[in-house]
Amino acid sequence: MRFRRGSTTMTKGTQRCLKLLYYVASGALVVGLLILREMWFPDFDMAIQAVTLVEMEHGCKCDLTYDTDCLKAVSCLEVGNKVKENIARGVEVRRTIKSAAEIDEGHELSFPEEPFGKGAQHMAIMSFLKWRKDHQLPQGMMNEESGFVDQQKYPYCVEKDLRGKLCFVSEFGASENLGEMETKAMELYESNPKIQERVNRAVVKEYNMLRDFDGTISPYSYLLGFAHVSKITFNLRHFVRKLYKKYLKTIYANGKEESDLDDALKVSLHVRRGDACGHEKHGYEKRASDLYSPAQPSGNRKCYETKVYLKALERVRKLVGKKRHIVVYVSTDAAGDLIEEIQNSFPSIFKKMTWKYLDFPRDLFDYGDNSGEVVFIESPENKKRAGLGETAVLDLFHISHGQVFIGNIGSRFGKAGWFQASGRYNTFVPYYSVDGKSPCCDIDEPCGDVAPYILSMENCLAFTHTHDIYDLNRGYWEVGNLKRRRFARKGLFKYMFDA
Repeated sequence: MRFRRGSTTMTKGTQRCLKLLYYVASGALVVGLLILREMWFPDFDMAIQAVTLVEMEHGCKCDLTYDTDCLKAVSCLEVGNKVKENIARGVEVRRTIKSAAEIDEGHELSFPEEPFGKGAQHMAIMSFLKWRKDHQLPQGMMNEESGFVDQQKYPYCVEKDLRGKLCFVSEFGASENLGEMETKAMELYESNPKIQERVNRAVVKEYNMLRDFDGTISPYSYLLGFAHVSKITFNLRHFVRKLYKKYLKTIYANGKEESDLDDALKVSLHVRRGDACGHEKHGYEKRASDLYSPAQPSGNRKCYETKVYLKALERVRKLVGKKRHIVVYVSTDAAGDLIEEIQNSFPSIFKKMTWKYLDFPRDLFDYGDNSGEVVFIESPENKKRAGLGETAVLDLFHISHGQVFIGNIGSRFGKAGWFQASGRYNTFVPYYSVDGKSPCCDIDEPCGDVAPYILSMENCLAFTHTHDIYDLNRGYWEVGNLKRRRFARKGLFKYMFDA
């Protein structure tokens, strides 16, 4: 090493040597730590990989953290009376949950100014965590005013003095208001002693699995438990079901009638439009996003061309074969416009399937102001919020009919609908997420970056609301929500030292 007098400058060769030594030492340290971890925690990586891996009864698998496309699981879905039997099991499991749990009188949930999708997700999270921890359920929603509900429009709510969202949904301990699918399933259950005996045995087994606190509850059971509590908290009142039938429109495939649809495969198609995306900036996307695509915080959310959704729908048709009919439950702003687009631009797909949508007045979805500024649904400036609240609650019920989900899993609305469907069918609902978000991930998260930090099913399904009290991370509007990474790191070390 040569130094000039009065100088501490090193030669370039010395600098290279020191840099090389630094890299070698750093690499050796990393390798050493990995070796030690393998010695102390040999199953650690396997545990992380399996923690959100849902395995269905017939061998199909889907990782709720890493998979944005689980359509292959369509091949594991039941058909015929087995579907009804599963639905009946779900009704009985929810009945068992409510009868065995204590209703915490006076514990009322309050989300008056949250849109119905976000509110439904938060309602399910808080109720499920309370049920898991204390074996209790909240009483229900708080009887309070909400900008999303005009209770004066509904005679039942006026008569019972029900305000806000409590106008639409029953208290959590109330008997389930069965829809047509559940009613038919229960008729089969009650008329067939063999099915009744089989269902009753399965309900006891499923409930015990859901209440398993020794740490062995499977991701599949955890998901179904969350889905059932989600459905308990979104128990629509009878008059809301009547409103649903009022708006429901059906366009039958050639030669099909309503009586032919019982054994058809039902697919939910959730297409984001309107204020849900910033398409005025960059147009509709021509292909689906992947897990490692950027976060989509408010004002920078993507919408996708209709053909992106229909390609996934065509894949479902190929998976089930041409002989089995498909009924598509469409949910979007002004669904009539989307139906017209599909009918005119994709006639071959349109004619092969039956289409169900809610035919709301189109002017409801024109909620901008005269200034040209964007007005969001939840904004107080939106004078049509109450009408849109009604459409949202009915649309959420609508997409819960799908045995398969195609759409925006990152959307809280889409995610809530997917949970509702999983509870309705008492099974995993295969999905295709166009927005690149998995069920464990939210729309404003860079999912690929935070995925390694999702170390439990609770972190997967219940993280969003649990940590809403914390401030947004620096650079949120550019890089997205990184809070999960910060809190999951604590969980990582807890897991390692508790192992």
